[in-house]
Amino acid sequence: IESSAKLGDPGGCHNLGFLYYQGQGVNQDSAEAMKWFEEGAGRGHLGSLHNLGIGYEHGTGVTLDLRRAYVCFALEAELTNDSAEEHVQAVRSRDAIAHLVAGPEQEALNRAATEWKERRRLATFADPDQAALEPLSTIWQQIGAR
Repeated sequence: IESSAKLGDPGGCHNLGFLYYQGQGVNQDSAEAMKWFEEGAGRGHLGSLHNLGIGYEHGTGVTLDLRRAYVCFALEAELTNDSAEEHVQAVRSRDAIAHLVAGPEQEALNRAATEWKERRRLATFADPDQAALEPLSTIWQQIGAR
């Protein structure tokens, strides 16, 4: 798993993050787990997006940041099929913290998420192998620190 994660495989990144989160075969390390979930999320892994959102929502392995949690759940909702259980879960997670993020700021966060998704979509047409290289740090820079 570690070798596939280090090669950038989204599933490998997610699975390695899960192992660190659970402490299975490695020392339990929430910060290391979130690092790998963020890597997987930036490569389009929906489970990693969700787990990273939970980490930011609760401050597990990362600094508590409801704005980043909101973005993770908003991206997950946008990237899942509307009828899929994952979509329903993502929408519920996003909506559960939406009231904690001010209305105009919600719009800015949704816009940042949509722009990230669009950059990934356009990159897929240009070079499918490079499409997954849009790290979430580009969104974090766009929305700024709080």
